[in-house]
Amino acid sequence: MKYDLTKMSYFPISTVIYTITYMTKKNSSPHWHIKTKKTWTYTHRPDLLTTGKGTIQNGTFRITVTLPIDNSHSGKSGLLNLYAYDESGREANGYTDKLIVSTAVEPITEDIQGPDIEFAGINDDSFTEGILVNNPATFVCKFSDPSGIWSGNSLGKQMTLSLDGACIEENVARYYKPIAESEIPEGEFIYPLPRLSNGLHTLTFKVFDTLGNSSEVTIAFEVKENSETYTISLDEEPATERATISCQDQNGNDVTESKHTRISVTNTLGEEIWSYETTENNLFPLTWNLQDNNGKRVSAGQYYCKGYFETSAGTIVTPAKKIVVITQ
Repeated sequence: MKYDLTKMSYFPISTVIYTITYMTKKNSSPHWHIKTKKTWTYTHRPDLLTTGKGTIQNGTFRITVTLPIDNSHSGKSGLLNLYAYDESGREANGYTDKLIVSTAVEPITEDIQGPDIEFAGINDDSFTEGILVNNPATFVCKFSDPSGIWSGNSLGKQMTLSLDGACIEENVARYYKPIAESEIPEGEFIYPLPRLSNGLHTLTFKVFDTLGNSSEVTIAFEVKENSETYTISLDEEPATERATISCQDQNGNDVTESKHTRISVTNTLGEEIWSYETTENNLFPLTWNLQDNNGKRVSAGQYYCKGYFETSAGTIVTPAKKIVVITQ
């Protein structure tokens, strides 16, 4: 049985002492009394060193990750978190704090280039500079680097995302997802943007490799609220053999015209498993045969369908519609 390992993290260790005072109230007394005072010591691990993704076969997993060259946690204990799931929807997780993070001397590399940013845009790869978009919007960026992607949160060398010149949040690396079994370390960054005001906006994304080289990309787009709203509906709930997808506007009429339409189905981890694109009109009803993009039947579970429509008034993105798939 094959498992996908979707999360692996190393954290440096530090100790925090936390004291709690308990107070109790006797049944016969209206007053509170201090009963006892206890102290707990627990491990605080604020720094993420790396994330990785791979597979497990016959109970054995193997994942290769690259730690940053300026790792300051060498010789210290770290925490390794693991999460896995199989095709039937079964899940497993565990951890160990017996891991010792060490620094090995490697040959000096001549890599002085930052990650190769393959795509950066809004919602999907149909994005073009200056395009009109609606709320809600999602920033998507795909990149790779032979030296590995630095997904930690060390100050000064961490992924950053700025909206109109201001940092959106301190730690956006948690939205990075590595791609398993790729020859060159690669991944994608998917960030749901807050509701944006009408007008022109810019997004600047910066990413580092494990050697400290960085790359940066800036995109511009315009937000224009559209009075039109589209909604995805299903004929089968739950779905056993197929899912028949339809789409209606705010008046309940079927959507029949669009310059470019993209239907996307993702799993609960936000990973796209099936999509359909067309520039033709009268797309609906659209049938999904419950197979992924590789032609393999998806496992039972919950999935989410969204539609992206390019219209003369801008991009319309539907709310996610839950699709429940059960066994035949």
